[in-house]
Amino acid sequence: MTTKTAKEKLKIQDNNRLGSGSYQGKTNRDADKKPSKKGGGIARFSAFKKVDLDTILSFFTQFALLIRSGLPLFQSLEMVIEQTINPQMKEILKQIRNDLINGKSLSEAMKRHSRVFTELHISMIIVGEGGGKLDLAFERIVKVLEDQRALSKKLKQVVNKVIGMVSLFAVVMVGILVFVFPKFSEIFTKVGMDLPATTKAMMTVSNFILAHKISLPLGLIGSGIGLALFIRSDTGQAAFDRAKVKVPGINKIVLNAALADFSRTLGSLLSTGVPMVQALEISRDATTNLVVRPILTELIRDVREGVKISESLARKKIFPNIMIQLTAAGENSGQLDVMMVNIYLYCKERVEESVVRLTAVLEPLMLIVLGGMVLMMAASIFLPMFNLAGTVRRN
Repeated sequence: MTTKTAKEKLKIQDNNRLGSGSYQGKTNRDADKKPSKKGGGIARFSAFKKVDLDTILSFFTQFALLIRSGLPLFQSLEMVIEQTINPQMKEILKQIRNDLINGKSLSEAMKRHSRVFTELHISMIIVGEGGGKLDLAFERIVKVLEDQRALSKKLKQVVNKVIGMVSLFAVVMVGILVFVFPKFSEIFTKVGMDLPATTKAMMTVSNFILAHKISLPLGLIGSGIGLALFIRSDTGQAAFDRAKVKVPGINKIVLNAALADFSRTLGSLLSTGVPMVQALEISRDATTNLVVRPILTELIRDVREGVKISESLARKKIFPNIMIQLTAAGENSGQLDVMMVNIYLYCKERVEESVVRLTAVLEPLMLIVLGGMVLMMAASIFLPMFNLAGTVRRN
């Protein structure tokens, strides 16, 4: 059987059962291929390399469009593989294609790549496979990912703006201390005049930087790498999350963002028919904030014991009243999935408002701090110069 014949057979099978069946048969090309060290690295790509959100969103968007257009699943996957640029994603999709040929369902094939496809994605695809509505499952996943990206983009804008201003401040400070201040310091030392305390402090900092001009940058880089690795660990992330929820101005953004992710995920899962407890567990696992996650675990335990979600939310301090009221309304009307989407929209609006307010406060505050430091450094240079000029005139 040639490769073309095998693919045509797979397409006929696919047309009869879109998304819900397994794919049997192998092409000669795939049957004869042994997993190479280069390509057989599901572990190589899935375990050690991270596929970014935009690439995952692009995959689901293309897949949803092709499936919605009526193309068979296997053919759609082949076309997406051809259009994929990211090498890690392309390798993963090829592995999924091979799993389909070997008889696995799409959800089973994707489940092997948990670092790319989350439990949310897999659960929605399983429901789509079972109901023959895989295209609808993909479209809902695309909507979830688009919402996640939009929210993440707004948060990154604030972080990048703060980092940019702090970096500018650091560059100006170091530039003055390394290139400008030493020249005046040499003059002050030769004259032997009495210097203000600020000038002495600046001279000390400048001399320290010049004396450690190699070890200091290396130490800062090493400390930065160490801090990044610590934050990526479970202990470090938990400590970082606890710190974020205690900082005024940032805590509301962090909590509302976490609640937005949770409610959006839960609403999407419930709308596809995923059972309540399973939907809650997947939504909890999708929450990256390690302060909120234990609270969601308590919520799941309460629901298992027969407590209503709204009643359990009311026992926790982090959930706003409007979220509790909308959840209760959704439970009473049987439209909890719709109410979860409304809660997501509410939390998203709160995040956007908080971001705007925080940005409006940070920008002038950072400029004031930067201007004050530059003014202090200028005074540390020019005050002794004025004193020196006055001494020369008197003499």
